[in-house]
Amino acid sequence: MKTPTQSQQRYFGFAISSALLMISWITWRAFSSAVLSGSIVGGAAGMAGVYYFIPSTQPWLIRTFRAITFPIQWIMTLLVLAIVYYMVLTPIALWYRARGKSIRVTSSDAVTNWQPHESASSPDSYFKTF
Repeated sequence: MKTPTQSQQRYFGFAISSALLMISWITWRAFSSAVLSGSIVGGAAGMAGVYYFIPSTQPWLIRTFRAITFPIQWIMTLLVLAIVYYMVLTPIALWYRARGKSIRVTSSDAVTNWQPHESASSPDSYFKTF
């Protein structure tokens, strides 16, 4: 893992405290438990205090939260890619296969589908890329 920059370290402390405060609000709305949400708020305040007032703990806390969230990140990435592949691309491909269509632009009666490439005629065109 790369060492985080100073701005990333400042942002991380704010972000993790904000995330814990949002979790405490969600638990308070879901369970109506002042003790549970209050303890999460206390944990967020304590973590922010330790994070900002004892700077030597910042790399350790960042590594810990990255290690905790890595499996979640990996599983969610795999899940989203699987959903896109199996729920979007596969039905489109099956529809094209069932209809006998192809998205390729080819001529069925052509001997070859080779298209000749015409290069630019002047050297000035190398500088006009757009």
